[in-house]
Amino acid sequence: MSSITSETLKSIEEVNSGQWDNVVRQSKTGKKKDLSNYWRALENGKRGEPIIFVALKKDNIVGFISGHIQKVFLGQKILRTNTPVTISNEENVLRVLFDNLEDFCIEKDVLYHEMRTMKMEDTRFNGFLEEEGYESKIFSCQHRLDLDQNMQNLIEEMSNSRRKSFKKMNDSDNVQISDPSKRDLLNFYEGTKKYQRRHEVPFNTLGFYENLAAVEGIRIASYQSKREKVAENLYLIDESENTVHYLQSAVYEGYRQKNALEEIHAYAISNFHGNYEIYNFGDNEAHFRDGIFKFKQQYGCYLKPVIQWKRIYPSLKNRLLIRAMRSMRGD
Repeated sequence: MSSITSETLKSIEEVNSGQWDNVVRQSKTGKKKDLSNYWRALENGKRGEPIIFVALKKDNIVGFISGHIQKVFLGQKILRTNTPVTISNEENVLRVLFDNLEDFCIEKDVLYHEMRTMKMEDTRFNGFLEEEGYESKIFSCQHRLDLDQNMQNLIEEMSNSRRKSFKKMNDSDNVQISDPSKRDLLNFYEGTKKYQRRHEVPFNTLGFYENLAAVEGIRIASYQSKREKVAENLYLIDESENTVHYLQSAVYEGYRQKNALEEIHAYAISNFHGNYEIYNFGDNEAHFRDGIFKFKQQYGCYLKPVIQWKRIYPSLKNRLLIRAMRSMRGD
């Protein structure tokens, strides 16, 4: 254990990207969104101050936790991070990382630390995190469509209304899928401002989209009418998971009247079918009454929970703030 150390860094630019990506690829829990290029986009696109906890053995990275410090109620700080990515000596690496993270939170008077994951592989950390004082809950969910079946079976699993509209839309002449340029991604960002923001969908600033052009597997599906953009979907294709991840939508005038987002999803599902196993509709509220939940469920999807782990740091100041916040909510 003494041979493993941990450092606290402020940017991915301070890290050897080759070592970082090697850890992701060798880890049992690492995914494409953990790779350095995607984290670089997140680092530049999230509100708050980037922070990275790195575990080192003989100057080589053997694990990391990356996230952002954000200011909330009365200027208090919270820490939101990804779940750990580790390779060898997993328990020792985790203890060194979380000891460093705990010291940081206490020193900086952080109110709480939270992590969210939709990766079922991350449940391996649950026992360890409970021992460290974390509580877990289902924060939201993802709807996933099984593309690894013939198209007829896929359509038959949809609701009656979705089945009828899907057959009309899946070979649309209005939709095109492309590898976006940096300019395309900046234009997409402008369209996201018009779309309803929901609590389970992370808000990204301009910097996120500026850096996505360097990320392999980014696609935009665009619906156009009379040469005018009506709506777009942003995707990340993960070849290692055989999955198409829907990330976000951008919408413009008239998108509701033209059912543009519905048509984009139908075309994309048809286009990616046969090439990938899963079409991931992304995060949404885990509530059967929710409109977006109902919309996605009509495609015959199966559900995966998004888990949140949270630890509160109980300084006197933090306890008073938490009490005040609960009082304001009427708890």
